[in-house]
Amino acid sequence: MSMPPSGLSPGIGKDLRDWNLTMSRRRCYLGSSMQDRTDPPIDEIREIRHRISERFGHDPERLVAYYMELQEKYRDRFVGAPRKRHDDERRD
Repeated sequence: MSMPPSGLSPGIGKDLRDWNLTMSRRRCYLGSSMQDRTDPPIDEIREIRHRISERFGHDPERLVAYYMELQEKYRDRFVGAPRKRHDDERRD
């Protein structure tokens, strides 16, 4: 059994292998690698996200802290999730 990358628990290594296998199967099903397909809006989003990550040294903890600060700063702009209805509530 191969070991996961350094610093990862064995469970995470298995998850990564499973994900790689899934992606490999998906590429075969689609008939081309994902790099062969271009989608300008998605490419632009990926580039922006990469630049933001780069500002924080690609450190996930710093990046999440940044996004949490933005979430707090712009809390009034978020749309709340719809409330779940109970089975006994009537529809109008």
